[in-house]
Amino acid sequence: MPTRDEDLMRYVDGELPAREAKQLDKRLAAAASEDRDAVEDRARVAAMRQLGDVVRARYDLAADEAAPRLADMWSRLDRALASRDTEPVTLAARIAAWWHDFKSHVFVGAACAAAAALVVFLLMRRPDGQSEVVFVPTAPPELNSPPTKVMASEGEAESLEVEGTATVFRIPSEGDDEEAATTVIWITPDDSGSEGPI
Repeated sequence: MPTRDEDLMRYVDGELPAREAKQLDKRLAAAASEDRDAVEDRARVAAMRQLGDVVRARYDLAADEAAPRLADMWSRLDRALASRDTEPVTLAARIAAWWHDFKSHVFVGAACAAAAALVVFLLMRRPDGQSEVVFVPTAPPELNSPPTKVMASEGEAESLEVEGTATVFRIPSEGDDEEAATTVIWITPDDSGSEGPI
């Protein structure tokens, strides 16, 4: 029975365990011409060794061809590093180097900040032109009530239905302009314990 290819490759590469390698050595050395499997194994080992020699020769040739280019590259790199060490580094040069290395980070950060500002602006703006400010009282926990909403808008309220007590008062303007007066509707929820929006 012929030996498996992977065992022959390990034998040629010297990776086969010593005991198995000795057995294979004996088999290949004592192979008679009538033992076809042993003759075939010897031919495959010879072909594998020849292929290994060809591959090694090709890589040696490639390394020899690349050596002058690599030497030139290393010498240019050494010269560049030497000249960089001897040049004085000014503040402007440092800033320019930083900008060259991190300008994409700055642009991405600025674009993200602009997008966030736009989203906040669009979400805070109401379609009817009214603005809304929410004040959260800072009383002790047992006296806290739900957040109070202050709506700034033009218009008149004929009636107002609230759960709790509503107080309406006007704050006069500092000048003679009556339209500049501010009307405040103060809603205080009743103590019935009902949860929910005002």
